[in-house]
Amino acid sequence: MSKPTPGSRCRPGRMNCGDPVKPNEKRPDEILEAIHNILLHDWDPIGIGSEPEAQDEYDMYVGQLHRLLISGASEEQLVDSLETIVTERMCLNSDRQRARTVARKLIALI
Repeated sequence: MSKPTPGSRCRPGRMNCGDPVKPNEKRPDEILEAIHNILLHDWDPIGIGSEPEAQDEYDMYVGQLHRLLISGASEEQLVDSLETIVTERMCLNSDRQRARTVARKLIALI
């Protein structure tokens, strides 16, 4: 397998290692950062988005949501996942419409 070149994306075990990233395609680190920002500023079920010391509050959910996105999860699956986080992990009441809005923003990243 060839070494990746600058501006390329190497997917281990795949034959497209070295294929250039398309201009409108986001890199995984950009998607993770965008998920972080959406959770912090659009979802923010505990209202800490503007608190400087709490900017990493939702980071534990970024990987889970990223995996759902890249696996092709539906809007409904993302909404359910966001609601489960809020109700089962945070023990808060969920806002399904907010979760739906966030799910749509997340899907738009991919």
